Amino acid sequence: MANVRTSARRAERDSVRISWYEGVPPAEVMQQLEQVSSAWLEHKAGEHAAETGFSTGRLDEMIESAERADAIAHLSVPSYSSHEAIPRLVTGVATTNAGTACAFVTFTPIYGGVTPETTTPGNQSSGQGWGWSLDLMRRVSDAPPGVMELLLVRALERFQSCGAHVVSFGLVALADTNQEMTPVERKLVSLATDGLHLMEHREPLFNFKQKFQPSWQSRYLVTNTRLALPKIALAVLRLRNYSGGGMAILLRGSDKP
Repeated sequence: MANVRTSARRAERDSVRISWYEGVPPAEVMQQLEQVSSAWLEHKAGEHAAETGFSTGRLDEMIESAERADAIAHLSVPSYSSHEAIPRLVTGVATTNAGTACAFVTFTPIYGGVTPETTTPGNQSSGQGWGWSLDLMRRVSDAPPGVMELLLVRALERFQSCGAHVVSFGLVALADTNQEMTPVERKLVSLATDGLHLMEHREPLFNFKQKFQPSWQSRYLVTNTRLALPKIALAVLRLRNYSGGGMAILLRGSDKP
């Protein structure tokens, strides 16, 4: 992770400061996030860009997600021991030396579960596999170099100190890190990404996440017939560009660290 450390130190030399918020951020912080997000969307896809809402969350749903996580955190959950805090939504905001927000990340809770090995007679069970998953990751175009690396490094340190069992950096579609695709499937993926320019940002996204030396785990989309694959591919593309409206379909076929 030498490249990550170098980038993070560069942001620190530029006097970038990180602030953390659990649960619903204060109103003034939400306003900062909206400004960063609007600038990010406009830089990414133009003035009329809209958030997608399939593989990641949406900023306009963030308060609802935080409130839901807070409600769960206040429940008495038997799978967590008394010294373990149930994870809540976490937001990290990077500000410049002028005090202006330039980037932010959000992490949603991973609640894990209870396994027979973690529960013994007379002892309270312990939540296994709990932690956080990276959700939103946005910055302004003129943010100091290394600001995202600094945010993620500080997040990992924070979650480690909290005793988290796992931190996920989310999905990268069609990454095939375990080399499970056939040569024909790889050609089809190359055609879709290079020829048709679909999911063309997956390679830079993979390279960025790979810098943190994750442990990749495959995720699959399962169908009972190959004849359905064209319709499924179209459905996935529609979901990828989903921006609201009550669609109730869930398909997921990617790798995640």
